[in-house]
Amino acid sequence: IMARQVGRLDEADRLLSEALAVPAFTGTMARLAQYYLAETRDIHVGDPIPLLLGLAQVDDRIGTEARIAYAHALIRLGDLPGALAVAEEFAEDVDDPEFRYRLHELLGHLWLCAGAFATAAEHFEISRQVAESQRSLLLEALGLRHLVLTRGWTEPRAVRGPVDEAERLNRALTLQPGLGQCSVAPAVAEGG
Repeated sequence: IMARQVGRLDEADRLLSEALAVPAFTGTMARLAQYYLAETRDIHVGDPIPLLLGLAQVDDRIGTEARIAYAHALIRLGDLPGALAVAEEFAEDVDDPEFRYRLHELLGHLWLCAGAFATAAEHFEISRQVAESQRSLLLEALGLRHLVLTRGWTEPRAVRGPVDEAERLNRALTLQPGLGQCSVAPAVAEGG
């Protein structure tokens, strides 16, 4: 899973596929591996949708996460109305902090891709606040980099300080995609 987070997607796909090929690998851990394999394929190569829809059939945490990941996949395919329909199945004020983070991250990406930058920034700010309150450096690194990139479009002056913190967090966790987003944010702010 860490290989996926740091951008080693071929390795992540290979390791997860190998684990899932072992007949004794069943149950919740197998479902979790399927979920991460689907997410890896979504951002790398391959079709995640069959895996995600299969996982979403079960009403548990993994199934819920699969529905969120399915909505992200729809965004990447350009189906913003489909992604919004999935997102609207969930209450925005959900108590579970990690799920609240994921839902607002989804809504932030959705509105970012729709060009509604202020709305996207509102959702990314909620994600950042949740991450901070939970003291999750990983989620804070993710949330802050999305927030500064989005604010570059509507609040360019608000990017300069937070982008340094976002870069520091993403560098500390060796999150290469995040470092790329941190590099883009000031350029967006300058040209926005």
